[in-house]
Amino acid sequence: MGVGTGTGMSNAVDGQPSLISAVQAGDTDLVRILLHEHSDSDYLDAAFCLAVRMHAGRIAQLLLSTVRIQARAAPVTSSL
Repeated sequence: MGVGTGTGMSNAVDGQPSLISAVQAGDTDLVRILLHEHSDSDYLDAAFCLAVRMHAGRIAQLLLSTVRIQARAAPVTSSL
């Protein structure tokens, strides 16, 4: 397993979350692995915005589909 892979914690190399580092590197396979392991889920929005700014469409699509799946799985709560 690579540095920071599957941990959800900061990458030992640059102090960033593994998901953010994978997006910055343009590593679609690592992003897919991290998403499959539910790693760094707190950083999905930031990772998606970064992928869009980098014009990394395939990674952005992976992140967006993960957010959609999580939204469908989340329980509906009412504030009424």
